[in-house]
Amino acid sequence: MRIVLLTIVLILPFHFLFSQQESGGIVNANEFADVFSGPVPKWRPRGDGYAFIARSGLVIKVNDSTRVIQEAQNTFTWSHDGESIVYTAKDSSGILKIFRYFLNDGTSKLLSLESGWADFYPDISPDDSIVAYYSAKGEPYKLYYLKNGVTRKLLARDPLEEYLHPKWSPGSNYLVYFKHLPTDEVILEIMEFFSKRVVFSLDGNRFDFYAWSPDGKEILAREVVETTVYPDYNNVVLVRFNIETGNKTVLTRKLKDLSSAEWSKASNRIVFVANEELYVMEENGANLKKIFSGGHAPNIHPNGKKVIFFRNRKNLPVCEIDLTGDNLKTLERKTFKISDLEE
Repeated sequence: MRIVLLTIVLILPFHFLFSQQESGGIVNANEFADVFSGPVPKWRPRGDGYAFIARSGLVIKVNDSTRVIQEAQNTFTWSHDGESIVYTAKDSSGILKIFRYFLNDGTSKLLSLESGWADFYPDISPDDSIVAYYSAKGEPYKLYYLKNGVTRKLLARDPLEEYLHPKWSPGSNYLVYFKHLPTDEVILEIMEFFSKRVVFSLDGNRFDFYAWSPDGKEILAREVVETTVYPDYNNVVLVRFNIETGNKTVLTRKLKDLSSAEWSKASNRIVFVANEELYVMEENGANLKKIFSGGHAPNIHPNGKKVIFFRNRKNLPVCEIDLTGDNLKTLERKTFKISDLEE
């Protein structure tokens, strides 16, 4: 059976890509494989552990200990000091909310406002002081952020515009997000957080954001070569954009089912998935090499030498492999059954 995790959402119209199950519950394939958050698996920033979403909840492995947050679902992100995890889960009223789990004492804290609306896909700033997310309060969705215990709306230029999927730059000074206009036009936009000034924008129907460069001056994106009403995601390239100059560098030739990419902070190499195969290359596109067939959602280790990923097997095991393609290891033998993710 062919497993379609990350690639399945890429062939859907943009407006459906962002539809959410506000009531929560077991993730379906579309939620599970969100192309911007990539909910699982992720190394601990210190490199001494990892976490992933499983049927049982959010599983955290640090050194020889295992913890499970049973209510967690959909997505999570490590704090940059590795001492906590920000995640989504249902609150006592059954509404999807944002929480923060602290490893030192094993407690979770509700970050979202107590309300009847759902909140989604948090991202924590590199200094660990601000959590940005988008919320269903007063739909269409808008961006919010939490700082020093106070929640504020981040963008509200037009009440009919929708703002989704914020991602911090490495220096905490920029946020990238998608803006969905009432005309169905989609814009990939980068905003300077403190001034709220937009510094860069792209056609969001043609470009998808994947990662920031380690210095925060460039972004890694997928470009649909031929834009149509329903974009042909079998005809794409991986590109870099300098957000200050607008200069674009094409890194790959046309690819099939390009579904995720990461830029290593330690080794300045890029790992990506195309046609369910893991590739690595230099940040200028040189020395392209396939390192594994049948994997999804790679996350580069902090040392820049290996990746953690899902393997296409019956129970979706979590594996790791060196960027050389050597030393394949199975870290977790089971996360989900395929039947859990099929519609």
